[in-house]
Amino acid sequence: MSDVARLFVALAVWMLAVLACARVSGRDEPRERSRYLGVGIAAIASVAPLLLPSGWIVGRTILAMLVTVSLGRALDLARRPAGLSFWGRVWMLTALFDVRALRRRSSRYDRAELAWFVGHLALVLVTWVAVFELAPGLRGVGRWALRWGVGLVLCYASIETVHALVLMIYRGFGLEFPRINDRPILSTTLSEFWGRRWNRAVSGWLHDNLFLPLARRRRATLGICAAFAASTALHFWFAWVPLDLVAGALMASFFVVHGAGLLLERHVGVARWGIGARRAWTAAWIAVPSPLFVEPALRLLAGFIPS
Repeated sequence: MSDVARLFVALAVWMLAVLACARVSGRDEPRERSRYLGVGIAAIASVAPLLLPSGWIVGRTILAMLVTVSLGRALDLARRPAGLSFWGRVWMLTALFDVRALRRRSSRYDRAELAWFVGHLALVLVTWVAVFELAPGLRGVGRWALRWGVGLVLCYASIETVHALVLMIYRGFGLEFPRINDRPILSTTLSEFWGRRWNRAVSGWLHDNLFLPLARRRRATLGICAAFAASTALHFWFAWVPLDLVAGALMASFFVVHGAGLLLERHVGVARWGIGARRAWTAAWIAVPSPLFVEPALRLLAGFIPS
């Protein structure tokens, strides 16, 4: 089978799974049956990225992200159908944002939105040159310090740029969604970073589906473990599919470390420390193990460089 044919097959598997999930999620059936049927159909799409050629890092990365979104949204639909139409459910299953959170706004862009996008795009360009052009010319510790240190900024700026671009596209249609990130640099604890400021689309989903049900049973520690176990598995899969087992293990280990750090933070009572100590604690936990996340992330970004 040619590479182009494999691309069409992979996309067809994902799209058919989305349409089937949207169909069954709207049926008036017992909740348990509907939940497992819709989620099971969405899970089938997880094979789609693996159908692409192994060298297609960009294609596998994008499709892995899409099928992950679809699976998460399928679980959301199972828990809260929200009365969406068929095409509303299709949109829900393919959108980076929870479409139930949209608000109608003017389609005009404001200066703050444009400045946010342009500023982070400029940061991406500068850090990209530093990581992929300057760092390879260095030797020893300097090379890795530049690659991982500036690479951390590049990863953050890339996420913010894509996020801002998607929000601007929606704004052009008069739609507004909440921001995924809420100034994570201001976090004073790991709990604040993961719970309220960083990637709230994923953290909110983990909070609602894993942490909160256990916390309500007075098992908050188990809830944290469950949430980070799911995040660990998700990021392992997300790095392994386009890259390899080593990349998956590295990225997964970052979340294992942070899960342990969050448990330790609760145990030693970091929330009672002074503001300076809390910021230092949080910054250290993000910066020191960051190469575990940054290295596979940079390999994913390198896939966008023409060979």
